[in-house]
Amino acid sequence: MKNLLTSIAVLFVVCFLGIQTTTAQKKSATLGDPRVTNALNQTKTPFTVDNDGVYQVIYGLPNKRNQKVFITPRPEKFGNVEFRLVFSYTSFR
Repeated sequence: MKNLLTSIAVLFVVCFLGIQTTTAQKKSATLGDPRVTNALNQTKTPFTVDNDGVYQVIYGLPNKRNQKVFITPRPEKFGNVEFRLVFSYTSFR
């Protein structure tokens, strides 16, 4: 559970990673954002990047369940604040 909370905290940090960045950075031709990749690698969080550059992180939960989290490849801007969408789908039974 502690690892899950740490990983969720990391995702929020990744989400607001670009807050201090006020100028757009050039993106390389590779998939994904190197800032997100570095943050996930530093925390040893396993992830994949799909063909659209969307990061996918899967967390193991109790009772043999998993939760898949998505991180968008391109940051959004609100004024001088850069942020990234981090989301996950859910279902209710």
